[in-house]
Amino acid sequence: MAVYAMEWTKSGKPSSGHLVQTHPEAAAQSFKRGDPVKLVAGKVTLAVDTEGSYGISKRDASGVTDTKIQVIVHNFDDLYTASLSAAGATSTLAVTNVGVRCSYIKSTITGNTTKTVVDLSDAQTDVLVIVGLKDPVGTVDGRVYFRWLNAQFIPAGT
Repeated sequence: MAVYAMEWTKSGKPSSGHLVQTHPEAAAQSFKRGDPVKLVAGKVTLAVDTEGSYGISKRDASGVTDTKIQVIVHNFDDLYTASLSAAGATSTLAVTNVGVRCSYIKSTITGNTTKTVVDLSDAQTDVLVIVGLKDPVGTVDGRVYFRWLNAQFIPAGT
């Protein structure tokens, strides 16, 4: 099974899509498409799982300060998908994954280390909640549906 990075799936609101905002990139960034990002002094920077995020980057960082970056802004009604992992390594989908509050991490699987995935092993950091399985039970590196939790939201401009 392939490893899939985080991506927006669908809105909880009928006939609406995701909210995309454009912000300048901060200096010396290395985030990838699908990585959680935050705003610091109005500029897009890579988010760390323990501090929350503003949205998901729609493109790789350019490495050039003030390059315009599109961000899919978190809406707590929206569903996202990503592969499930255990501390970045392979994990197998199970019914018991649904309802788990956990975090995210970069994959450690060879050839997929640029992808951000759901980290089932980090249940101490309530960043997101798994609300369903996209792939069948028993799928290795399978995808889950998840929502961001309100407590991890970082308002624009902070």
